[in-house]
Amino acid sequence: MAPTSSLHAERTPPLIAERFAAAYEAQLRQLRRQAEEEQQALQGEMEALKQAAYNAQAAAAQHRAHVHMACQVGPHFLQQDLGLRRQQLAAVTGELRRLRAQSLVEQQRLKEEKAQLQQEQQRLAELRSKVSSEGLQLRHALQDAEQRLQYEEQVQRHLQERLRKALAERDQEFHQVQEHQHREQEAQALRDAAREKLRHQEENTRQILEEAERHLQADVMSPHVQPWS
Repeated sequence: MAPTSSLHAERTPPLIAERFAAAYEAQLRQLRRQAEEEQQALQGEMEALKQAAYNAQAAAAQHRAHVHMACQVGPHFLQQDLGLRRQQLAAVTGELRRLRAQSLVEQQRLKEEKAQLQQEQQRLAELRSKVSSEGLQLRHALQDAEQRLQYEEQVQRHLQERLRKALAERDQEFHQVQEHQHREQEAQALRDAAREKLRHQEENTRQILEEAERHLQADVMSPHVQPWS
């Protein structure tokens, strides 16, 4: 169970790096959406500029028509209409300048956001490379740990086998010692019994000899010696 916990602990840093990578990717997707929305807005403004230019061209054509009509009507109406058309043309020109300035600002902002997006993509690529390198190192470390674990398990099995054999040999020697002690006890009992028997025999022999000596002395002292049987 301990190696599994250590491996789980070793796998924790790549998970954190992957979360950071996912956060970067989400941020990049958001920046892409913003860039697309701004691009659409810019295209809309360009269409508005085109429409304004078209309206200006139409107004100029209409102005030329009015000028032509005014030439036919008279100088007074011509000056009046020309002043009105100049005001309209100045308003349209001012609106075009404002839209162009706004378009330049939007283009600059879009350019900066694209540069920022490229930087974020570069950071994401570096982060992915770092995560890949760390993952490779962790896989190598995991393989080394598994190899060490296998070696330690083999050593442990070998030691257990040696211990089992040593215990078996010790038990066998213990049984042999017990058997030897039992045989020694039996031999001692036999020796003790033989000594006791020999002592009884010696005692009997001594008594027989003493009895024979008494009889012999009695026979010697008696005037009528009779053979002792």
